[in-house]
Amino acid sequence: MRLDRYGRGPWRRRRKPVDPRYADLRYPAAPYGVAQAARRARIRRGLWWGTVAAVVTVLLCCAGVVVSQVGFGGGTRPGPGGTAGLPVVPNVVGKRLPDAQKVLTAAGYRDTRPTDVTGQGRLIVASNTWIVQTQKPTAGSRAARGTLVTLGVRRTSDGQGTLIAVAGEVPRVVCKDLQSAEEIVHQAGFANLSVRDGSGRNRLRLLDRDWLVIAQSVPGGSRPDPGTRIVLTAVQFGEPTGDSGCIS
Repeated sequence: MRLDRYGRGPWRRRRKPVDPRYADLRYPAAPYGVAQAARRARIRRGLWWGTVAAVVTVLLCCAGVVVSQVGFGGGTRPGPGGTAGLPVVPNVVGKRLPDAQKVLTAAGYRDTRPTDVTGQGRLIVASNTWIVQTQKPTAGSRAARGTLVTLGVRRTSDGQGTLIAVAGEVPRVVCKDLQSAEEIVHQAGFANLSVRDGSGRNRLRLLDRDWLVIAQSVPGGSRPDPGTRIVLTAVQFGEPTGDSGCIS
């Protein structure tokens, strides 16, 4: 590669030759005072822009804190442990499950989870036959709308009549669900058992748990012969129970 006398290649832009008449001229240096003034001006500009950047940063941080404290509903979120601005959870203990869910929904609590409070883990199908025994959050407490409300429920027939079978003694099964009644009668040693439809229509029973015993032909507590026939009269949950006093 061919270089010029300055050691530069052909691709470098060559400097224009200097007119010999002006070769000995030099640019005069700026006076000392002018250079110092220019330096101070540069420092002032740097301080000004630095101050502006600091102020903008502080304003953005403050705006972020305010936005984080504002809820979607337009109010401020409560601080740690603060529930003063939250709605009050209504009391639904003692209500039937559908009625309890309607009250909670009207109050803004649409997410409910019913569970079998007896611990048997039964499937909650006919919700009208279940009564609320416990609720969480508790009634009167404050919780945000949309909070999951857990309802401990039991059937209207739970805890009714004889709970532990005694061999040779007819158990009291009025107001029990039909399946539980049949089980405890068999446990007591009475196998000759039949069921009569209390409505008189002789309907087909699909699930005995959906039927409620309203009468028994042999009184509870008696000790008849083990071969004695026992007739249980039952109706579906939600139907009239006559003079039995049972809650359907």
